[in-house]
Amino acid sequence: MASGELQFESVKEDRGWYFVEYTPPQVDNWFAMLDVQVVETGTDKAVAEAMEREVNLWLQRYPIPVMVAAFDDTDDLRDLTGTRPCSHLMAYIDASTGQHRLSWSPPSDDEIPHEELDDETLLRVYSQIPVTRKTEADREAEFRAFARRVRT
Repeated sequence: MASGELQFESVKEDRGWYFVEYTPPQVDNWFAMLDVQVVETGTDKAVAEAMEREVNLWLQRYPIPVMVAAFDDTDDLRDLTGTRPCSHLMAYIDASTGQHRLSWSPPSDDEIPHEELDDETLLRVYSQIPVTRKTEADREAEFRAFARRVRT
């Protein structure tokens, strides 16, 4: 396969009163992103519990550290500080125990998994997700097109 950075598509799933969008790690990230988009009224407690449930499901599917955030129907970050210590949830699989570790505060440096997420690992873990490779020329072309639209 040609050289360049991997660009995986995101995976979206509908859960009724919310939907989720999982985005595999991008260049220089050691974690994936999971957005919980709340489209109907839900209490902060219900949203936080949905985030915890979802992160466990996605860690089983893709064993890569993940950060979860919830957003309301206007794309604003859902403030969960009345229910949890902060509005973001970090989760990963403890290498020594195989257990899921969930944290409502930033993990300490010793808690952060230090495994290298190389292309081979990412392609194996995300084998069911479409991927492209972006070269430096691709990124420059995208930037020029974006700059042209902004100038116009």
